[in-house]
Amino acid sequence: MEPYQALIKRIKELMKKEKLTKYKLSIQSGLPNSTILNIMNGRTKSTGFLSITNICRGLNISVIEFFQSELFTPENLSDD
Repeated sequence: MEPYQALIKRIKELMKKEKLTKYKLSIQSGLPNSTILNIMNGRTKSTGFLSITNICRGLNISVIEFFQSELFTPENLSDD
């Protein structure tokens, strides 16, 4: 899968775990709702580190915790 798809999948996993809506994540992360929607709908294919950091803040996890997932292993990522 492409990196942006792994990012979306990971955010969805963590949102489900924390019982967060996209709107609630935007509030907790400090990112505009439109930014969260663009990331989650795949319109943004190269999410910046600052946005990922803010999303992690909204999910109450560290960036390291975010990327500790099988989704981000070289075997699972492609750059097609």
